[in-house]
Amino acid sequence: MPTRVVLVRHAQSEFNARHLIQGQLDPPLDDVGLEQLRVGAPRAASEHSDASRVYTSDLSRASTTARAIADALNVDVIADVRLRERHLGNLQGLPRAELKDAEPSAYAAWKSRDPNQTIPGGGECGREVDERLCDFFREIARDGPQKVIAVTHGGVLGRVFSGGRNGDEKRLCGMRRGVGNLAECVIDVDVDGSWRCEYATWASGRFLESTALDADDASSRAALSGAPLACPSRASRASASRSRVRVHADASDDLARKATVLTDDLKAMKTTMPTIRRVVAGNRNDLKALSLYQDALEGKVPTDYDDVSKLEKTLDDLASYVEQRAEEEQFWANREGKVTSSVVDDTNLTEDEKREVASILGNVVTWGVQGATWNALILLIGFVSLVTFVLPNQ
Repeated sequence: MPTRVVLVRHAQSEFNARHLIQGQLDPPLDDVGLEQLRVGAPRAASEHSDASRVYTSDLSRASTTARAIADALNVDVIADVRLRERHLGNLQGLPRAELKDAEPSAYAAWKSRDPNQTIPGGGECGREVDERLCDFFREIARDGPQKVIAVTHGGVLGRVFSGGRNGDEKRLCGMRRGVGNLAECVIDVDVDGSWRCEYATWASGRFLESTALDADDASSRAALSGAPLACPSRASRASASRSRVRVHADASDDLARKATVLTDDLKAMKTTMPTIRRVVAGNRNDLKALSLYQDALEGKVPTDYDDVSKLEKTLDDLASYVEQRAEEEQFWANREGKVTSSVVDDTNLTEDEKREVASILGNVVTWGVQGATWNALILLIGFVSLVTFVLPNQ
């Protein structure tokens, strides 16, 4: 039997809130992230109470998240550098919206589909991330069938998503989903280090769903320490609700800006508004998500915890779609560039390659001329037949 690994993305960090690229920089969790832990860590522990261990990236945003879950499970935390975020070189610390202009070569390398493409400034290539992940999975699978939790990062989860042996099942996601903070992704790992993804439940945000939110501050702290939960009073639930609204109100303006930036990016890619709305509403035609998105474009942002969480998830999905479109455009631009440079700048071609290109172009011209000649001949025959046989009989 394979080893089941529940991969969890860390809670929200200060850089997440400011839309800065993190890579292997080490910003701490912000107030929203700490609130996410107080709500979601006990739920994660309850859902996976049979997990024997909790592994974590050694970066603080992940290790703080892992510690909260492990305390609720009453198990140890094991830090492992192989779960670190991908090193993003010169992009680290920059605002996401400025990457393309500030570091064009590093940005292009980051978006490249070539697994061997390193990012300038000491960044990793995708293959290096894959290798350390495979090595980690191989090691834990050698201990025999079990369930473990591993807290890691969005870029790492992107590599896991792409590398599943059952990649033909990605369609179960409906689209490539963005992985929100404290979302879970489940995989089954074999002894050779390969894995299969549970694509149907990929990026589940159930730890932060509304059913997990009816706990006041004191009972949340008790849950994180492993103590039994007391039933909160109506007054304490109201107090906790106000606290959650206060925490998320500061992030709301960022959400409105993010919605506008993403929409502008898609419009620049000549994506129509009906298509954008379909991405937002998803396969289930989520009208609530669509309504929140349209309000955000007008600067109207929610303060209710559930609505903020839904809008965050909606924008994560939209960001993933933007990234996917950008990757596709980059792929075709690179391909077109290679073809053009091969024809125009023939100094890179050997003599044999030059003759081959000339032959191909010559054939294209010949086929074009021959095609035009045959078309003209057919029209001429038709005209002669009309004049000779049809018109005299009228």
